[in-house]
Amino acid sequence: MWSKVEAKALRQQFWTALGQYMRPVPSAEGEAINWINYKTGNKAVRLRMQEEKNLLQTIISVETIDGAQQALVWNTLQAHRSLLQPAEGHHWVWQADDHTIICRKTDVHILQQAHWPQAISFFKQSLVQADAWWCHVKYFLPDTET
Repeated sequence: MWSKVEAKALRQQFWTALGQYMRPVPSAEGEAINWINYKTGNKAVRLRMQEEKNLLQTIISVETIDGAQQALVWNTLQAHRSLLQPAEGHHWVWQADDHTIICRKTDVHILQQAHWPQAISFFKQSLVQADAWWCHVKYFLPDTET
């Protein structure tokens, strides 16, 4: 077990290492991108990474207050579902009830540095695939630029 201070430090080291690893990787449109704080440019759609004990997730979510707009955005994303390729050994799970698309990897804990290569590989694959999909899909969405 790790103390809160140790866990916080390890998490910070992991996210810093992932950011440094991803820095030279361009977006699908060939531009430099901050992968750790991915900006979709659409206030209704968010792409984020999440870690919990033994679970890593890359999550695409539709987050808007307006129910009609949320349904429109969700339906547009679903219309392009086939373009979102699965990460190696992992699939994107579409959850209509909360308007999320999730790619998961289990049995990896970022507080264990020995797991970092697997975690970084998972996040790289899922982020690059989500970005390639997003670079196509974003042009079909209603204008909700931030």
